[in-house]
Amino acid sequence: MMFKKAPVHIIGDSMVRKTPDFLRREVECTSMGGAKIQDVKKKVLEEVKEMEERSLLVIQGGGNNLEATGAEETVKEVVEAVRAAEDKKMSVAVVGVLWRPREGTLYEKTKRETNQMLCKKLLKLKMEWLAEKKGNVSFLDFDRILDQDRLFSRDGIHLNQDGNQKMGRRLAEWMRARHVCCVEMA
Repeated sequence: MMFKKAPVHIIGDSMVRKTPDFLRREVECTSMGGAKIQDVKKKVLEEVKEMEERSLLVIQGGGNNLEATGAEETVKEVVEAVRAAEDKKMSVAVVGVLWRPREGTLYEKTKRETNQMLCKKLLKLKMEWLAEKKGNVSFLDFDRILDQDRLFSRDGIHLNQDGNQKMGRRLAEWMRARHVCCVEMA
């Protein structure tokens, strides 16, 4: 049996556009500016078919149009995206909906509700996958990491270099813990 680094795929909206610059490894990143969670889910469903078994997949999105979509619909879309990786024994990380300095109280309330619901649903899914040896699911909460205005660009929505670096470091930690996969040689 041989070991190799698992391929890494990141799919999300514009918040992950520069994240690969801060990960010290090759990453396939699909960043879609302005993408709603439905767009992110659709892209995950398309791309996961081509991914290798035991790959690492990071799914990020949900902030764009959050108030209109609502917490329940956002969670439903994310869970459907995660389930696309179920049969490939992948390690999937879902980045919680990110705080944005520019947004108001309704966004913040909906973000918190969404992240709480996601955390519960993904924990249940994680237990199911581990019991059935289907892979692994993680919820990455960046609320305490990306919680300051100084980590965002002037638009109050996108991360600046320091914010991207912090996000990259946290994702790198997650990847390091899961980066090796076994490859059976024929």
